[in-house]
Amino acid sequence: MCFVNEELLNKNKVLNLLVAFAFIDDELHPREVEALEKICNDLGISQDDLGKIIGLYEGHRGCKDYEDLCYEALEDFGNVKYKQELAELVCYIATSDNFHHEKELKLINTLRDVWGVEVSIAKNLEWDGQQDKVILSKYDKRILCHAGPGMGKTAVACARVSNLIKQGVEPSNIWMLSFTRTAVKEIRDRISSFAGQNLSSLGVKVATIDSQSWHVRYGLTDEEIKKLFGDYDQNIEAVSEMFEKNYEKMHEFFDDFEHIIIDEAQDITGARAELIIKILQILNPECGFTIFADPAQAIYNFTDDVSSQAREEEETFLDMVKDKFSDTLEEIELHTIHRTTNPKIVKIIEDLRLDIYVNDNVDQTAFDQRFSFVKEQADEQIGAFKTSDVQNSTGDTLVLFRRRSEVLQASAFASNDRVPHRIRMSGFQANLFSWIGYIFYDYTEDTISKDKFLELCVKREYLFADHVEGRHSFLDWWLLLKMSMGTNNDIISISGLRAKLARTPPHINLCYSELGMKGAILGTIHASKGREAEKVILELPPQIGSKEANLDEESRVLYVGATRAKNILAVGSGYTTHAFSSRSISGRSFLRPRRRQNNNNSISLQIEIGRDNDVDEYSFVSKNFNKEDVIFFQRHLSTLANRVPFPLRANVDPDNKFIYKITPSSGGEFIDKPFGFFNQSFNQDLFDIAGRYGSFKPPPYIEPFYLIGVRTVCKSDSDPNLKHLYEPYSSTGIWLAPIVIGFPTCPFFRYRSRRRG
Repeated sequence: MCFVNEELLNKNKVLNLLVAFAFIDDELHPREVEALEKICNDLGISQDDLGKIIGLYEGHRGCKDYEDLCYEALEDFGNVKYKQELAELVCYIATSDNFHHEKELKLINTLRDVWGVEVSIAKNLEWDGQQDKVILSKYDKRILCHAGPGMGKTAVACARVSNLIKQGVEPSNIWMLSFTRTAVKEIRDRISSFAGQNLSSLGVKVATIDSQSWHVRYGLTDEEIKKLFGDYDQNIEAVSEMFEKNYEKMHEFFDDFEHIIIDEAQDITGARAELIIKILQILNPECGFTIFADPAQAIYNFTDDVSSQAREEEETFLDMVKDKFSDTLEEIELHTIHRTTNPKIVKIIEDLRLDIYVNDNVDQTAFDQRFSFVKEQADEQIGAFKTSDVQNSTGDTLVLFRRRSEVLQASAFASNDRVPHRIRMSGFQANLFSWIGYIFYDYTEDTISKDKFLELCVKREYLFADHVEGRHSFLDWWLLLKMSMGTNNDIISISGLRAKLARTPPHINLCYSELGMKGAILGTIHASKGREAEKVILELPPQIGSKEANLDEESRVLYVGATRAKNILAVGSGYTTHAFSSRSISGRSFLRPRRRQNNNNSISLQIEIGRDNDVDEYSFVSKNFNKEDVIFFQRHLSTLANRVPFPLRANVDPDNKFIYKITPSSGGEFIDKPFGFFNQSFNQDLFDIAGRYGSFKPPPYIEPFYLIGVRTVCKSDSDPNLKHLYEPYSSTGIWLAPIVIGFPTCPFFRYRSRRRG
């Protein structure tokens, strides 16, 4: 291990940086302390000095974000010559506990890109025999790796890529497929840290199954993807058909591939499973693959996160792989749990996983025993969700519910009590970071340099300093922009950047991971796959199961939810009265409360607010409003972002096609005027819902729903709607819009019948 020249660096600054980095994941592991003590001995720093600095950082608990403190400490080394040695010390701390947190990886990637150092965490990690077997296998091996929660599956996958490159495999001939965009982002970050290089320079293809299918389909037909016709399922089927109609072209397309890695394979079913099997079968015989899976976590046999109805039994991807490649397939099982040292959580991971593997077709009694086992192993048992459960929580608290309507109900309670929180579940659009809009909304130059970007950040810091979580470093933002552009230059084309930002969905590295900007994360168990948190509150109704429910499937749901926790698992009782909701044609959740009115002329329904395309994002800067009000609203969105959740109201506008206009619910405090509209598609959904109960019409008003964050909107210069916007937004194509969420109870009134004269 290299060490810093003590004559050129202040040792206490070094120690301050390393201690800050040890705390970056909000905890100090005993093995990290041992690593710090060893470094102090090598550098001649007293243990007393180490103890004092650790004590200072302990004192910051609950007061300041450790990630911010770490980046502040890093700023002391901007002009230091011995950056390679410092980076290696940081990697040494990162791997001392044999676990690498996403915040650690983020900082290491920043060091690599900003300082130009070659650092890799892979060489410092201790792999067990089974992990080594996967990582070091020859590139042409075909492996099915079984790995439970917290067993280092993603780390092994990334180390596998790094080792394949060392074996001489061309990075651009490695293809990694994952299930979600969030997982793709995590894998990209980790590969860079393991390989010691930027992913863009490596050339490894990392994509979701759905997005890669578009590339395959249109790459073979020479069509430009200007607009995506049909949904993902239709596209998957279209690509599958190409194997029959254009076999030679398909074979040519995949002929150069040398290794394919597939993550979360237990979740691949139906048309996607058939497509990937066709891809594996068409590969060159010397092309290997590594498949990672855990059948105990296969919970996507459900149609969605609302219904308890399971799909008809389908042959799974894992069954197909074992059948088609039985002669060459090697199965390897990982055993060591790295996610947690909590013995109770470890017991859940080990014992419940084994039970699910061995015993299927369970009855209600067997399922209840599994449920009781999880509750007994939990660190806390609490009741139904209360706002106080997340009052002062950070993003490292994850509250999980079985169904979508329960998340919406919990969010409504938290918003009503003005408790900041975030949402993680399907059905919401990807939201670009708000700082992009604050910086570029009026920027009309053709290019932007690194220095100019940093100048703008400093100039406008007052707009976003208080509410953009994870601000840390303006330089970090610059690196994110460069990564999205795939460039190493210090000058970025604005037209190119705008084209990237305007894509649907936009580059995931420039988007919020959740809906909202700060606070605890509320979500469905389905949407938590592959994620983890320091504390997990698992909210499940006390009685699960019915004649229609698939209790094997519900067991896996229970298992996935309970195993997201790193340190603390709490089990709550969920919402028995909100367990089930209905869906509109578009997928919007709605619920008729059990307490129903006796008035035949009206009904009350809870309606989900905030789905993708609910809000007319053009309206916030459109000429439908007074220009002074538009500019005021854009400049003061940061004020609202500091006060999330902020209550809003929507009223039908009879003068504008009866769409809903959005105003502050509290009135007067911000701007006592409407400042945006809902889309016409939102009205259509409400008509659809109202029609299910007879002759009812959509509600005249909707209240309350909430602003829980701010996002950037970016449109291409060819967008025809830009001509209806005020300047500078019509020229730049960039402005800000609120992120809204709600599950309000809305009155639906019966149509009045007309009497004949």
